[in-house]
Formats: sequence, C-alpha cells, structure tokens
Amino acid sequence: MKPTTEALPLRFANGLVLFDWQGQWQGELQLQGRFTRCLGTGGRLSSDDLALTAPVAAEFGQVELQLQCSSPRLQLDSRGPGHQLSFTADLQTQRSRLQGRIASDSALAPPAVELGLLKAGQQQVKRGWRW
Repeated sequence: MKPTTEALPLRFANGLVLFDWQGQWQGELQLQGRFTRCLGTGGRLSSDDLALTAPVAAEFGQVELQLQCSSPRLQLDSRGPGHQLSFTADLQTQRSRLQGRIASDSALAPPAVELGLLKAGQQQVKRGWRW
C-alpha cells in the first residue's frame, strides 16, 4: 500500500464534513471476509504526522490503526507530546469509546475542550458513542 497525503474526510450522508484528516499513512491492512462476515485481519497502518484539519485543527503525532475480526473492532492509538489516547469502535454493537489523557499544556487540549471532550483544566478523557 502506498503512503497517502490526501485528506481523509468522514462525511454524513448529506455531504457535511464531520472530520477531515490530513497525514501520511504507512503500512498495510489485510481483511479477509465472506459477504458481511470477517474471517481474518492482519497488518496495521501508522502515521507520524496525522492531523485533524476540520472542524478544528489538531496534530495527533504518532498514530497506529488496526482491525480485529474476533470482536470485530477498529482500534486506533495515538501518542504525542502531552497526550496518550485510545479509540475503539466495535463494529458489531455500533459503539465507540475514546479514553486516555491530554495534558493541559498539550496542543490537543484546546481542540478537545472546543469539541466537548474535556472541560478546561481536566486531563482524563473518557467518552462513548452509539452510532
């Protein structure tokens, strides 16, 4: 798989951009399946420069993405100056969870407050969503 520096937008059906990501990914994900059933996964994608560009700007530093069939779930981990975050999306139950720590002097703190993930001065992140 070739690295990409293209924007990676996540859009609603009406075309609104929910999140717009920019960065260069390296690695490979393998996914084996039959119809809607996941039979096997392997590999991982990583980025040293992943950044959120919309709705707010934030640099995430080192990011690693993996898929797992057993759950089935998507796991994304981010480590950078002043933060350590883990995002898990359970594809079967349609639930996701973000947890970790963002130091108040981290570049991620202001966007996290703006997005409602943290209150000012708070460092622990623990949020869940149904989709």
